[in-house]
Amino acid sequence: MKASANVLRMDKELMAFPLMSGVATVLIAASFITPVVMTGGWEALAEDGSSSYFEYAVGFLFALVQSTVILFFNAALVGWRGAHLPRWR
Repeated sequence: MKASANVLRMDKELMAFPLMSGVATVLIAASFITPVVMTGGWEALAEDGSSSYFEYAVGFLFALVQSTVILFFNAALVGWRGAHLPRWR
């Protein structure tokens, strides 16, 4: 963890990737949470206490989208850093 922080401190351009990842994660979370709140989904779940297959599918889709976005930005960070490292011979 310390080595990763040192690399980010040495190359300030790399900080764009974690920042964009954080923004994208918040936007995706808002896009999934807003419809649930607006339709009263929280109240229905609290009253019934059980989940339907649709709710499981939405939860799975949320986890899949979040993981894909986070993986994308992590891969972009590694790719950017790898492209700018000196070549070993």
